[in-house]
Amino acid sequence: MQNYEKLILVVVLVLLMGSALFLLLQIGQGQKSLDEAQWEQPQGTLKSVPPLDTKVYAGLQASLDHPFQSSQTVSRLMVSELRVSCISCGKPIPYSAAKCSFCAAAQPIMINTQDIDSDGDGMSDVFEKSKGLNAMSHEDAALDADGDGFTNFEEFLAGTDLNSATSSPPPTAKLRLIRVVSNPFKLRFQGVQKLADGNRYQLNLRTLERTFFARLGDQIEGFEVVEYVPETTEGPTLILRQGTTTIRLVKGRAITQHEMVADMALLIDRSRLRQKLGDVFQVKDVDYKVIDILRDRVLIRNVTTGKNTSVGLLSEGELELLRGSGSAVGDGQPGG
Repeated sequence: MQNYEKLILVVVLVLLMGSALFLLLQIGQGQKSLDEAQWEQPQGTLKSVPPLDTKVYAGLQASLDHPFQSSQTVSRLMVSELRVSCISCGKPIPYSAAKCSFCAAAQPIMINTQDIDSDGDGMSDVFEKSKGLNAMSHEDAALDADGDGFTNFEEFLAGTDLNSATSSPPPTAKLRLIRVVSNPFKLRFQGVQKLADGNRYQLNLRTLERTFFARLGDQIEGFEVVEYVPETTEGPTLILRQGTTTIRLVKGRAITQHEMVADMALLIDRSRLRQKLGDVFQVKDVDYKVIDILRDRVLIRNVTTGKNTSVGLLSEGELELLRGSGSAVGDGQPGG
């Protein structure tokens, strides 16, 4: 029995030694295979990778960077923030948000409450309420609250007090050109009287209803006699001047030049004014001088301040207003 056990032990030892030898051979063969294997090497050049688009996270990042905070002066601990729905995604966003914090969509521009004009008359609701007007009716824009001849809207534009008759826009704001009439020049140079104390120059009206004997420097019908030239290619010539306009009158010859006359109306009291170039006239105790007359406007100058004002043509509505008041006006168009 002991012999069998020894034999079995020998066999087991032989098998163990054989297994160990086999393992050693396998390890050596595997190491040789690894050394001889051709490993795949990475490429020498790097490929560019497109950057990550972070725009979709911009709104969320902005919310994290600037979270909503309750005002220190307002107790809103139990009151939620005023929010509206995004016009794109419909999610709730702060009322004053310019962009949605969820989808980054631009939101409508907020309307300044100071500029709201509910009745569309050109005056803001805040202004109308401060002046006692009806912010829901456009009809009060055409009314005259203080009776100074200017509408509430005109005083609003001028920045004057529509509730005070002593605070009004300049009166020329209500001055309008009805038409421009072109009249033949009314003076004719007829002769020279040589006297001991100097020459006198005879000037007749075209209608022959009056004769003037003028010296140099005299004013005749708004024109100054400035120079006499006895010898010219056309004949003896008398030179008149009005403002920047110079008129040359040849002896015995009617001038073909026409004089421009402006017919104007003051809408405040519906009065009429007819003025020529260089005339000085008054509007509400303020002196103005006619600087230029064109077919569609008249340029006048405040004699005191030197400020120029352009007087434009009557509008259709203003023309009907004058006709309705009984003022004798034409068609409001420039004439010749």
